[in-house]
Amino acid sequence: TYGLNAESNSDFTIKKDGAERLCITSAGLVGIGTTVPSSLLTLNNASSTYMTLKRANANHFQVGTDNAGHYIVGREDKPIIFANSASSAYTERVRITSGGLVGINTDTPGTNHNLEILGNASAYAVLNVKSQSLGHGSSLELGAVDDDNYGVITQFASGAGESGRMRFIAGTTETMNLVGGRVLIGETSADTDLGGALQVVGADYGGSGILQARMA
Repeated sequence: TYGLNAESNSDFTIKKDGAERLCITSAGLVGIGTTVPSSLLTLNNASSTYMTLKRANANHFQVGTDNAGHYIVGREDKPIIFANSASSAYTERVRITSGGLVGINTDTPGTNHNLEILGNASAYAVLNVKSQSLGHGSSLELGAVDDDNYGVITQFASGAGESGRMRFIAGTTETMNLVGGRVLIGETSADTDLGGALQVVGADYGGSGILQARMA
């Protein structure tokens, strides 16, 4: 059985078998599965809630939430596109391909380019990574699924007491530092006695050689 309820200055409701299915409040808010919608359209379900968009009754797109998380789901082999527009024509900004590649300002991220950023035509493309701590800095970690720290590039912040040092680590070995216009190998701070732009320090004279050769 179905029922309608509409009175002056009250909510409009549609019921099925005595249970309210849809509510339009006197303020114009629409609720499905709830009698207290909190926005223009509110969907509610006890476990999972999804809104589905379909073309020709197939190949649909979903936005939803459940106990495990929140989802934007394309249920076909097509990209998910984020765009904005100041007119009828939209401008694509971000694309996630069906293969999981992400393009920013490009709709054709290259093969195996998990993230590709295309800068503006008359400017540098900039990837800006900042720390909220002036006593630390920012790091870029490079590795594999079973090796999170195969390589690390760290830029220390101005308040870290490192004189603006940039550190390079390969595996677990610190291989190089850039400090004050100098390239440092085997040390973390410039040696004023050496004074050179390239400073190499080893455990002994052989270990500090810049160029060494041997027979195979």
